[in-house]
Amino acid sequence: MDLCPRISFLPSDGVKTVMANLGRTEDVQFSPDNRRLAIAGFRENKILILDIKVKTAKGKILVSCDDWLEITSPGFNYPHGVFWIDSGTLIVANRGAEAPIIKIPSKKPDNRSVEIVPVETIKRGRDLLHTPGSVSVSKISRNLYDVVICNNYAHNVSRHLLDERNNFAPNGSCRLLAKGLDIPDGISHSHSGEWLAVSNHSKNSVFIFKNDSSLDEDSEPIGKLRGMSCPHGLRFSHDDRYIFVADAGAPLVHVYQMDHRCWSGKHFPVYDLRVIDGETFSRGHTNPQEGGPKGIDLTSDDRILVVSCEEEPIVFFDVRKIFESLSARSIFHTKQPENIAETERMRLSLLGHINRVSKSNANARKQIDVLKKMVATGIQERNMLIQQLNDMKAKDF
Repeated sequence: MDLCPRISFLPSDGVKTVMANLGRTEDVQFSPDNRRLAIAGFRENKILILDIKVKTAKGKILVSCDDWLEITSPGFNYPHGVFWIDSGTLIVANRGAEAPIIKIPSKKPDNRSVEIVPVETIKRGRDLLHTPGSVSVSKISRNLYDVVICNNYAHNVSRHLLDERNNFAPNGSCRLLAKGLDIPDGISHSHSGEWLAVSNHSKNSVFIFKNDSSLDEDSEPIGKLRGMSCPHGLRFSHDDRYIFVADAGAPLVHVYQMDHRCWSGKHFPVYDLRVIDGETFSRGHTNPQEGGPKGIDLTSDDRILVVSCEEEPIVFFDVRKIFESLSARSIFHTKQPENIAETERMRLSLLGHINRVSKSNANARKQIDVLKKMVATGIQERNMLIQQLNDMKAKDF
């Protein structure tokens, strides 16, 4: 039985043309509402955004696309990684430069092409970037975002705290991970915020880290994913129990499964999905590190996997049967009321930022003072919400 049938993709003629002109594709990501798809056009210095429509007929999923927006920017220089901060804001990791943050216009020009000046940029020097290649964002409060970026050829991961109230300006930056990394080429937060996964390209593995306040440059991974050639893009399923890994050196996406509610120890694939046919793979396999898939993402309901590669810009797969077959729908995390969980995530994340900024920059007193004020606010909000919850329980009984 084919657990992952390819989904029919029905682009309009205009979409076919712009995709053919996009050249080498790298990272790819669905918007939070699954209505748009951002694709990095590496050599053409473009980001292509497709308006996606998903329909289900007789049990089969169909994906169509009639409209698009082609984005250029003075901030683009070999765009490699993309991530939606929210439904109207993108951050782009440029291999040749920095990480600009751009606002997507609500109205499209008639020619469907627009140049956008970044509202903010995470920079070299000031913000510790060097050849950024991939990026992941996790919301830690109403206005604060935790951003982690793989600095490919500096062999480290940096962390940045962005404040939406100040046009997503960085409030603090630090080197987060470095030990054992050799061309980190993909990164993903788990959806609970509990884990960080990093593709370790030259070590043929993915490192899994416990995302807590003790994490720093000397941290060892708690787990390692093995059984791959050249890991690239990766994504957690929305219950954090599975990780999908694109293998740039093979025509495969590997699926890994959590053991005993934890990602500790060594893991090997529980399923290998062939996403590129033999002829297409051979055409792009000019060296051991190329030819396979680069970017991947899952829709928010875990029904659709999208894959990008140079020889075939994007393909879609129906992954529902993988989760059915492997009993993936268990939820492992004990849930707090969302508003309490949010303030606790903010508190812990900010404490981690304070620790790492203190270590990486002895003159960062202003950053640390700002972060401490945010922690105090988070604690007050959390305690108020807990008191309200206790009052509600008392009334119920």
